[in-house]
Amino acid sequence: MVQAGAIVVGEKPLETPSLSDDQNEFNTLVDELWADEKGENMVGKGNVLSGLSLLEALAAMNIAPDFAYTKPEEDTKMLFVHRYLGHKFSGKKRGPCTAETFRIARTG
Repeated sequence: MVQAGAIVVGEKPLETPSLSDDQNEFNTLVDELWADEKGENMVGKGNVLSGLSLLEALAAMNIAPDFAYTKPEEDTKMLFVHRYLGHKFSGKKRGPCTAETFRIARTG
């Protein structure tokens, strides 16, 4: 998938989660994808980013957040579902949350 253009964000896996995988084949694939364990590794049309949080990786790729909001309290959480046809919000605590910015254009 990475060869075809997928972007992977995460740390280099140390072992396969499967009991049936060939460990040598797994190690070869992982070493190819995570050639640079802290940074960016281009593989085919895709990219593997390691050593970054998801927010840092998205910022590095110039991908803006879908939206930003102001919380009435520090522990307020807002559930959010992004769909191409609209947005759905659901607050878990009482009190208004103010959505401040939206990214509505499709990217990619």
